[in-house]
Amino acid sequence: MRLKFWIGIFVSAGLLALMFWWTGFNFRSLWDAAKGVNPWYLLASVVINLGIYIIRALRWRYLMDPVKKRVKLSHLYSATMIGFMANNLLPARLGEIVRAYVIGRRESVPKSSAFATIVVERVFDSISVFVMLLVVLALMPQSLSGGHLAETIRRTRTVSLIGGIVLVAFLAVLMSRRESLMNISGAVLRRVSSKLAEKATGLIDKFVHGLSVIKRPRLLVPIILLSAIHWGILWMPVYIIFKGYGLNLGVWASAFTFVVIAFAVALPSTPGFIGTFQVAVAAALVVLGVQKEEAVAISIVMWAMGYIPVVIVGLVCLSRENLTLSSLKSAESLRGVK
Repeated sequence: MRLKFWIGIFVSAGLLALMFWWTGFNFRSLWDAAKGVNPWYLLASVVINLGIYIIRALRWRYLMDPVKKRVKLSHLYSATMIGFMANNLLPARLGEIVRAYVIGRRESVPKSSAFATIVVERVFDSISVFVMLLVVLALMPQSLSGGHLAETIRRTRTVSLIGGIVLVAFLAVLMSRRESLMNISGAVLRRVSSKLAEKATGLIDKFVHGLSVIKRPRLLVPIILLSAIHWGILWMPVYIIFKGYGLNLGVWASAFTFVVIAFAVALPSTPGFIGTFQVAVAAALVVLGVQKEEAVAISIVMWAMGYIPVVIVGLVCLSRENLTLSSLKSAESLRGVK
């Protein structure tokens, strides 16, 4: 975990330095560009962004059904906001583990089982990202359809399609060969640590159990529908901020920018995706024809509009759960989740 933390620091610092070097470290021009936004558009982007987490919590409710039926949506929303707040403030992206801990504590369910539902949620998110990327690339405007960029996009489209097929195939094998996979992973990991092997096989078992929602149309249909809604509107805060700056880039450009962000934040970085987020937005905007100083300024404002409200709401929810950040960081609190 310590190595991952320092790698994240190095990547974030390097990307930020590269970005500011790219703009000549002209912070005055960046400030002038950043403040030229209509604040009402920023407020609208914040409201929509926080509302999107409700959809995420509702989808989680269906994923939690095999573990516990009719979990309160308010508890799931609170745990979700605390988890994303933790990703913004704590190292090693502990947010997912924190979410499992909070909902497990609140609903009296095994925290490892709750964590398994979050892993399954990430599977649906991964598939959704691949689908969204393919849609965005398929609808690429004519103005971007030539030269090296088009060739790069075509290669990306092919890789994404292959990646999506491989992921679905892996899930199919996992569900049909659960026992074999558990035996193989247990035998390999037992050479390293019997405790690690036990945890890994237990997590695989719970994960496959969580995937049982795929065999239940009553759960699968709303999960797919909510995933489509969730990922289908995630571009809206981006679109609204673009409008706030007077950029008439359209829906495609907003969706394209969001997809670039989604892949960039998967890279190692500091808590809050500092560096990776800003570079992703700035690079996407430059591709779309925006001047680099304005692109960097917008990337910083967009990051702040996603970061600050989530931290504030997450801290409020944390207080209502009678928890503190220090308690979330403690190994004792998270024992049994990892």
